[in-house]
Amino acid sequence: MTFDPSNSSRRDAGARTAPIGPDGSYKVVTLVGGNIVRVSTPETTKDSVLQFNETTLDVQSGENKLDIVLPKP
Repeated sequence: MTFDPSNSSRRDAGARTAPIGPDGSYKVVTLVGGNIVRVSTPETTKDSVLQFNETTLDVQSGENKLDIVLPKP
């Protein structure tokens, strides 16, 4: 999982990555506000549709939850 908080106001903000656990969970610390979220696995990089998956999450202070369901390749 990659959370990218960079935008026009914070161009130098680096992306944060987190491994996906065997149970599908992940934990990451990122900046509050808009983050572009991408999932990269061996399966997604081989699939011409899944390799470009991304969504935007408006991260709030504290714990946030984002469940991502990818279609079967």
